[in-house]
Amino acid sequence: MCLIKILKNIAFTALLLTCAVSVAHTGATGIVKERMDGMKDMSKKSKAVARMFKNKSEFDKALVSASAESFILHGEAMIELFPDTEDSRTGSETRALPSVWENWTEFEKYADKFNNDSALLKDALAGSDDPKLLKSAFMKAVGNCRECHKEFRKREKH
Repeated sequence: MCLIKILKNIAFTALLLTCAVSVAHTGATGIVKERMDGMKDMSKKSKAVARMFKNKSEFDKALVSASAESFILHGEAMIELFPDTEDSRTGSETRALPSVWENWTEFEKYADKFNNDSALLKDALAGSDDPKLLKSAFMKAVGNCRECHKEFRKREKH
């Protein structure tokens, strides 16, 4: 993949994550707030890593590692953060679409892929200091966020 395409993907992912965080949490409570808090944590770390990979900050392997750990932590809890309850489906500012529960098997596949790619990012960190390799593993993990959000999250109103 050419460098320009990679940088565009990083910028697009950072934009999506920024938009998600800017509107989230307004009045959220309960399980919806829990999952929004997890997404916000991953978003903050992802934006910091994306800035680094766009050469807007110094390369910091520890920052990539903290992101991988956050992805793994929240990824492992992802399925439990979407119980099939009224509050989870419709309550407190949720942006989750009904398709989460209507296509549960597909949603689980996205969560599993995110978890696997996050583990691969962690493995890449253990075996390399190469920023290009780490960028590729990072992009693969965060690419799952974008794809899942396209199918299972309401679009923002601008």
